[in-house]
Amino acid sequence: MNDDGMPIPYSFMARNTRELQHYINNEVSSNEYEQMAQSSIHC
Repeated sequence: MNDDGMPIPYSFMARNTRELQHYINNEVSSNEYEQMAQSSIHC
């Protein structure tokens, strides 16, 4: 958890929605992103 009281990946996503959506659309499939998010949550 970070200072916002949210899991870090979700807090990051909230602050970087536009950049993250661009990345998802152009670089990774939703499945690959989900795997990345899961691993980030457990780090």
